Amino acid sequence: MFYLTRFGALRVRRNAGARNAPNSFQHNVRICLRDHLDRVPRILLRGLKHTLDAFDPQAVSPCIIRSRCGPESQEMEKTIAVLNDLKRNGLVEDYAIAGAMAAAFYMEPTLTYDLDVFIALPPTVGPLMTLSPIYEFLRSRGCVEEHEHVLVEGVPVQFLPVHNPLAEESMREARVLTYGKTSTRVVRAEHLMAIMLQTYRPKDKARLIQMLEQAEFDRQYFLEVLKRHGLDTKWAEFRRQSGLE
Repeated sequence: MFYLTRFGALRVRRNAGARNAPNSFQHNVRICLRDHLDRVPRILLRGLKHTLDAFDPQAVSPCIIRSRCGPESQEMEKTIAVLNDLKRNGLVEDYAIAGAMAAAFYMEPTLTYDLDVFIALPPTVGPLMTLSPIYEFLRSRGCVEEHEHVLVEGVPVQFLPVHNPLAEESMREARVLTYGKTSTRVVRAEHLMAIMLQTYRPKDKARLIQMLEQAEFDRQYFLEVLKRHGLDTKWAEFRRQSGLE
């Protein structure tokens, strides 16, 4: 679980071998925050406190927290380097960071449990797509599969083959940005907001409001994306429900 800002990240990691007291998760987090208060934005601390208060130690394995409060997360930069290697080795035609991690490039704070990556696979013989070559490559790099994710440099990554015209366009027109010293492709803010409108889960609606308030984006281009993908009616409904008219 990552709490991301442009200043860095706090990563909460499960440690199944730990046998700590029920309140050790909260205690370890607060010890970390005490050591890094000068580098963690105040609004991030409020969000983290809310999660700590709601944390049920009986529901998940005991956890420990590792601080990543520097200018950039080294783990995340190494993960991005692996994504670039996938493209360089022809295992994906292209990729773009999506989801909450992409939103962190445009606003803060952002809470996410994984890194969502849109991918376009190379042409294959037959109608079936397979991620097996990607998984085999990652296993050779010491990565471990965990349910629908692959732990790449300690970061849970979910590979999402583009599945509809909006996802295809968002990956095709992704921006080239830098994380630390490593370049990567990130879905544009306008496409992220359109995807939030398309999926329309409660957390998507909340994040869409946050994006509208905090992110810099091209409003005209955003409206064109909505019209191109048949979302203009849904946008009008969202504005009415959210009191944005």
